[in-house]
Amino acid sequence: MKKAKCIFFLMFIFQLVIHPGYGTEKDTLPEVYKACNTDTCRVRILLEIANGFAGKKNDKAEAYAIMALDIAKENKLLAEESNVRTTLGMIYGRGGKYRDAITQSLISADIKRTINDLEGLAKTYNNLGTTYYYKGDYDSGIAFHIKSISIKEEIGDSIGMANSYNNIGNIYNETDRIEDARKYYNLSLDVARKIGDISAEARAVSNLGLVFYDMKEFEKAIEFFNKSIDLKLAMNDEKGSSTSLNNLAVVYRDMEENEKALRIFEKVLDIKTKYNDPWGQANTRNNLASCQTKLGNHNGAIKNCSIAYDLADQLGSLPVKRDACQGLFIAYAQSGNFEKAFLNAEEFIILNDSIMNTERDKTIANFREKYETEKKEKEIQLLNKDKELQDAEIKMQQVDLDNKRLQRNGFIIGFIFVGLLVIIAIYAYIQKRKDNRKLAQQRDEITIKNQELEQQKEEISAQRDEIEKQHGIAIIQRDEIQHQKTMITDSISYAQRIQQAILPPIDVIKSVLPGSFVMFQPKDIVSGDFYWVQKVQASNGDDIVVAAAADCTGHGVPGAFMSILCSNILNQAIKERDVSDTGGLMNYLSAEIRRSLRRDSSMEEVKDGMDLTLAAINKQKMVMEYSGVHNPLYIVRDENVMTLKTDDHPLGEPFSEEFPSYTKYHLDLLSGDWLYMLSDGYPDQFGGENRKKLLRKRFRELISRAVKLSGEQQENLLRETFNTWKGNVEQYDDVLVFGIKI
Repeated sequence: MKKAKCIFFLMFIFQLVIHPGYGTEKDTLPEVYKACNTDTCRVRILLEIANGFAGKKNDKAEAYAIMALDIAKENKLLAEESNVRTTLGMIYGRGGKYRDAITQSLISADIKRTINDLEGLAKTYNNLGTTYYYKGDYDSGIAFHIKSISIKEEIGDSIGMANSYNNIGNIYNETDRIEDARKYYNLSLDVARKIGDISAEARAVSNLGLVFYDMKEFEKAIEFFNKSIDLKLAMNDEKGSSTSLNNLAVVYRDMEENEKALRIFEKVLDIKTKYNDPWGQANTRNNLASCQTKLGNHNGAIKNCSIAYDLADQLGSLPVKRDACQGLFIAYAQSGNFEKAFLNAEEFIILNDSIMNTERDKTIANFREKYETEKKEKEIQLLNKDKELQDAEIKMQQVDLDNKRLQRNGFIIGFIFVGLLVIIAIYAYIQKRKDNRKLAQQRDEITIKNQELEQQKEEISAQRDEIEKQHGIAIIQRDEIQHQKTMITDSISYAQRIQQAILPPIDVIKSVLPGSFVMFQPKDIVSGDFYWVQKVQASNGDDIVVAAAADCTGHGVPGAFMSILCSNILNQAIKERDVSDTGGLMNYLSAEIRRSLRRDSSMEEVKDGMDLTLAAINKQKMVMEYSGVHNPLYIVRDENVMTLKTDDHPLGEPFSEEFPSYTKYHLDLLSGDWLYMLSDGYPDQFGGENRKKLLRKRFRELISRAVKLSGEQQENLLRETFNTWKGNVEQYDDVLVFGIKI
């Protein structure tokens, strides 16, 4: 009966959250509590309310969840406590409070292990994986998803396994590890097909389509997007099929099959209109307009962009409104209406600046809030100290008043006893002696109190002197620290000049590689990244240009030491080895770094090394031999970006049976190719609206657009894009991008 009553109230609260007009929180919650006879029921009611508000009003969701947590902890309801903490972790994660989200989820996981709730533990691990993904800690996210899969496999939760495989694929896709993403999407697809879960199968197939699209395998992408559409329509999910239809149209548009893309975008618009999705309608009309512009239908493009502009204005969506202005600008310009083209171009610039300024304002507001909080805390501390001193002074004044009152009373008593002595001598004499003893005792007490007051005054004075002394010491220490900082900065600046001496001047680079550029931006004054170029003669007599981009362990002064050491080893390698055998050069470099960083047998081996991309370019024969560690090379040819493979074994680590030597790769070159070598500082930089990594995927998109520019213009574009993305976020690592024009 109690269970049925609890279920009834859970349904009642669910209706309350969905239809808030049914009652208010203040007047409905007490009535529910009166009717609910167990603490378990109360916790579940509050948790249901919290879940109802989650994602809509996170502050209310958090408040109800904390109320539920207090009841669960007070009554030692472990299962309910772990469920509440899992929900709190989800709420904090949606609100961007990642540290709180992780803390709550880890506590929940400990409880679920204690009570052997494996299903709940798998769910909590999945939430932790997702939280770390949004936080930008991708390795931890993958680790927790794998833990979740292990438990789901043990308890036979195949649906959960398919979802977790898909989540890992999303992380790998976000970090530009396409092959790994493809592997896990296929695992998710296999499980979904095995258990007949059409929804999970459609999701995996759609994600595989996106992978093939990123790999420029358009025919495969089309095949998978069509499969996803068929699966969603088989589930009667017409609304869901519009996403895959939109992706299919984008593929055809990129293939310049604009007629096909146009017809599919029209279907997407019909679905978005049918299901009253104004945001989707606005985006689809912008996509339609881009196809119509390419097909020469400028009037149609102008009409669709105008409607998209009005919808975005109603929704308050600046990015969609900006895209509509861009489409109007292009359509008007191509149709010869330059006045309207100029007006829309001007509004596009204003909207784009507004979007960027909004992001900057959010960052500035966060810093201002932190500053104001710290300022208020310091003011409160000073006010508390002033109050303590004022209380001490008031206490001393009160003691003085008490002393005067006692003295006055003593005189009154004396006069009374003198009068009594006149009336009755003997009685007065005896009473006087008693009173005198009492007065003497009171005087002693007063004297002691006066001495205590004097001592308190002296202590307060000493405390004031000590505060002033400590303030003076703090000023001296501050000045000393500033002096030391200046000296250290001067020393590092001098070290910068030494490090710059080992880097080839840009005019030397351009003399052997005309049109090339280097974007070099250390995190600190000196850098662990360095670039290197030499023109040498191969063993067969051909002139070879050897270029390298290196990322040594660490940054700042430690990284600078490593860069100087590794640069010298590279110079030595070029003298002693055949430059056309880049794999052999890498083997030699690894051995020399390991030898140089090893001390005598009584000391530990230094665990430092270098990531490197190395290319030997023969412009006469238009071929290139290359090798690398970790950081890939990119070739951009006709705006298509090719990612060249590299090894994963760091330079300086011992060889093993699994990794006996570095690989030498061969590539035929074409005139007009652009080669890009870089360290991981550019793609790993945090920033943007959500403070996430820039990633190699965005870098590839950037260089595919920049390839038509000159080397100097490309360097300016890369630097401006990087600094805009970074905003007020601290630079994460040294940044090096080496662009070479073939």
